[in-house]
Amino acid sequence: MEDPLASGQEILPCEECPSLKLEEFIQGPYGQGIPVVIDLDFALQSGIQIPLAEISYREFRMLRLLTDERNKFEIEQMKKPHGR
Repeated sequence: MEDPLASGQEILPCEECPSLKLEEFIQGPYGQGIPVVIDLDFALQSGIQIPLAEISYREFRMLRLLTDERNKFEIEQMKKPHGR
């Protein structure tokens, strides 16, 4: 995080910066699979049939994780009071 009291010099993020960690992950081998999984998810949600043999195990696991996280998010949204 940037220091709001800094004297105008550019401040580098700390080594534990979540944004930096995310950027490093996305550039790695697992992170590069994210766009593929998002496209696969879109295709499946659109009703396109994709044989399981066409999906790698890593992509399958990432699709499962994406579905689990989407379900958790939907449950959290339903529990929130309306208007927030």
